Amino acid sequence: MSTWCERFEKFSTWASLVRAIARLKGLLSRTKSDKPNTVALKEDAEHFIIKQTQYDRYSSEILAIKGGKHPPRNSSLIPLNPVLDQNGILRVGGRVKHMKISDVTTQPIIIPKDNHVATLLVRHYHEEVHHQGRHMTEGAIRSAGFWVVGFRRLVNSLIRSCVLCKKLRGNLGWTKMADLPLERVEPGPPFSFVGIDTFGPWPVVIKKTTRGVRTTSKYWAILFTCLVSRAVHMELVGDMSSEAFINALRRFMAIRGPVRQFRSDRGTNFIWAMKELGISATFDESGTVHDYLTKCGSTWVFNPPYAHHFGGAWERLIGSCRRILDALLLENRPKDLNFDVLNTFMSEVSAIMNTRPLLPISSDPEAPSVLSPSMILTQKGHNFSTPMNVTGFGDKDAMRSQWKLVQKLADDFWHRWRLEYIHCLQTRRKWQLPGTTFKVGDVVLVKDDSSHRNMWPVGVIDEVFPSKDDFIRKVKVTIVRDDIRTSYVRPITELIHLLDCE
Repeated sequence: MSTWCERFEKFSTWASLVRAIARLKGLLSRTKSDKPNTVALKEDAEHFIIKQTQYDRYSSEILAIKGGKHPPRNSSLIPLNPVLDQNGILRVGGRVKHMKISDVTTQPIIIPKDNHVATLLVRHYHEEVHHQGRHMTEGAIRSAGFWVVGFRRLVNSLIRSCVLCKKLRGNLGWTKMADLPLERVEPGPPFSFVGIDTFGPWPVVIKKTTRGVRTTSKYWAILFTCLVSRAVHMELVGDMSSEAFINALRRFMAIRGPVRQFRSDRGTNFIWAMKELGISATFDESGTVHDYLTKCGSTWVFNPPYAHHFGGAWERLIGSCRRILDALLLENRPKDLNFDVLNTFMSEVSAIMNTRPLLPISSDPEAPSVLSPSMILTQKGHNFSTPMNVTGFGDKDAMRSQWKLVQKLADDFWHRWRLEYIHCLQTRRKWQLPGTTFKVGDVVLVKDDSSHRNMWPVGVIDEVFPSKDDFIRKVKVTIVRDDIRTSYVRPITELIHLLDCE
């Protein structure tokens, strides 16, 4: 036969448990002429639940106190000096029991932490303070006259598992940082593997009349970065259309040569440009063939939607380019920023970015020259005394023959790139542990920057996409909005885990 405490476990809230016991007591004590006193029944039900809970865990202490003895010496309640009140409920004795003003906080009711009733009480008063943090929840429990033994760990556990608290303050998902892809660690010609992004705009004066009326237009910059040598190339575009980007792409490839692989986010200008250049083989009005990338042997890899951290290799460079350009505009203070001035500034920004050191500067006066992307782009060096040489050409050979000089500079760059630069990419600055695990069927909260957090949609994971290292970094999640079922591919950094599928 099950005990009362085992039956209490069938209830999920404190209010429903008290209501059920009160209704049962009312049926047992009710007569035809009497009307039940709901307040008295509720109080009686609470006392019954508490006494059953205490007797289930502290029966030896209660029997000892009733017999006028001290609790057993191995009891965990000895520091609390437990006493029994007039209702037979075990309370904290303490040293303030002689207060003239009776207060529930002076002698709170003792509740064992490993009982289901303790969980119901903590959950009840956590909802009473509208899902605030641990301190407010603990204060509400203590103010109500309950002393849950070791309740801090219980409160923390319940807050961590509370779905509403996760919606309000839960952290976004993350997992272990991925290994660098092959295109980041394989030496090759500059701009063989390219990352692309757009930033801007800047207002540019297109036309100025004699009366001082100015016609302005906006210009954006397309950043092309070599994923291996970290070199930078920039092109200006007059709008964010796919046509403007295709022209910038063709100018870039005419200067830097063919590209094996492009990587970018899912910008609309990139998406439509990829479709026009790589998928369809129709002709536009000017007769240009759209399968341009296919003929060049190039491929395009898109990052998942809203996964900005997937493109950290170029997002970081955009910040540096912005700071340099802001400094140039502040120092020169052009009265009218026209296209020629902006184009010149962009060329200077590219030059500064390509001369930036890839490694920390050494204080050793005998150390080699600074390793920068310009060493492989321009094949110009200021110091030929470095001993790092792959082909065996010495300083004298480099000075006698121009092609040997070019080869030696390239060998110096790639040798130092292997020995010094690659090691700087080994450590993970963050996301060093597996982190949050997402599975098919899990309930998640989907981040939406266009709305308040309380309005973020709740979705269910339909599919997961493991990476090469078997970590889940993007998933397919389904949400329902306005009775319309929609599925999206999102990185786990845009999701908050609410409930497991189990």
